[in-house]
Amino acid sequence: MVTVYMPVYNQEAYVRDALLSVLSQDYEPLTIFISDDASTDATVRIVNETLAAYHGPHKVMFNQNEKNLFLDHLVVNLPKLPAGLVVMAHGDDIQHPNRVSSLVALHERTGALVLSSNALVIDSAGRELRRYRDAAEQPDLSLAAFLANGYCPVGTGFSIAWHSDIWEIFGPKRKGTRPVDDILSFRAALLGKLAYVSEPLLQWRNHDRNVTLAIQLDNAGSEHEAMLIRERMLQKQVSSWTSHVLDVIALRETGAEIADYDDVLMKAYERLLHFNQQYMEFRKDMLDEGIGIA
Repeated sequence: MVTVYMPVYNQEAYVRDALLSVLSQDYEPLTIFISDDASTDATVRIVNETLAAYHGPHKVMFNQNEKNLFLDHLVVNLPKLPAGLVVMAHGDDIQHPNRVSSLVALHERTGALVLSSNALVIDSAGRELRRYRDAAEQPDLSLAAFLANGYCPVGTGFSIAWHSDIWEIFGPKRKGTRPVDDILSFRAALLGKLAYVSEPLLQWRNHDRNVTLAIQLDNAGSEHEAMLIRERMLQKQVSSWTSHVLDVIALRETGAEIADYDDVLMKAYERLLHFNQQYMEFRKDMLDEGIGIA
């Protein structure tokens, strides 16, 4: 079973084109699960209009949350998604028609449980800006590189796909943790089941309402706003590495063999302590600027 999971929220300017690109996927049979997180604009109306005009082969499901779940949107929807491969597609991006079929082929070829691809970066009007990653670049997907660098070079939420087995092994995403891309990429790296294709399989939209924190920082209108965003970026790192430490421990408790377990756990702890220290120091800087509370 293959599913496209499409979360949407207040994306009236982009959601029609985004949904049409999902409905145009060349892979069959395909289930498309759209979930609106209590939008307050015309997003729901546009989704309903687009679906009413669709007469293609894909099975489509449309979920509407009664209240905004934000970080826990995926947590709540995971039990509703069919078992198998799940391809994430956001409500402001454009999927190339072969995205799902290419990721299915990559999964079948490698057995990877988390997969990612390159992308073309576009602006709010859909103009192409650049490739997200150089075509010749061959990123290191090893656990050792993840621990050494502190992040996964291909763990991008806009391009991620996963097999439901990854949740069966480690359990669900912990409530309140922000970056599903970091969490899933680390879990796959632990198992040696992370794969990447250098072909751009989608267009990732860079616009001023993008939820990606780095883009929000670039678009910050004041130093006060920028400091609040940097604080959230550090909170994200602390949250991610807390989850990574717990995942190392959880995998060992399943009886799985992890090469150099003590070293892996220690390096994950060191990353967590590093970001926690950075966060504490940054909080002091914020207080010195009169931002936040002691």
